[in-house]
Amino acid sequence: MTGHTAITAADLVALLLFLLLVVVYWSPYLIAMHRKSDKTTAIALMLFFFGLTGVGWIIALVWALRLPKRPSTEVLESRSAEMGGVDLSPAAKTQEPKRDLESTSHAPEAPQSLAPLKLHN
Repeated sequence: MTGHTAITAADLVALLLFLLLVVVYWSPYLIAMHRKSDKTTAIALMLFFFGLTGVGWIIALVWALRLPKRPSTEVLESRSAEMGGVDLSPAAKTQEPKRDLESTSHAPEAPQSLAPLKLHN
């Protein structure tokens, strides 16, 4: 015995099937990531702990598909709010720092009304 073994076609097919199953198993997580959801961690945990039951995988898939697709700027804003107000947007790196409005403005700002607009017929 020389210890040299060749990879057979059956081994290659088995490896490709395994990789396909891994991608299908994690597809709810991949869908949530693609849709830029803020629930990707929760979906990943659902798959990790309950995905093999089948019911957990279906719940994670439905959850990922029902999440609204959000633009990346909204995702950045929601994550910055979670991190304590750190601005993560790409535009924030190029903008000047915001100035204190109280020091530059002498007149108080009028409160904005939240009354509904009246429609004209």
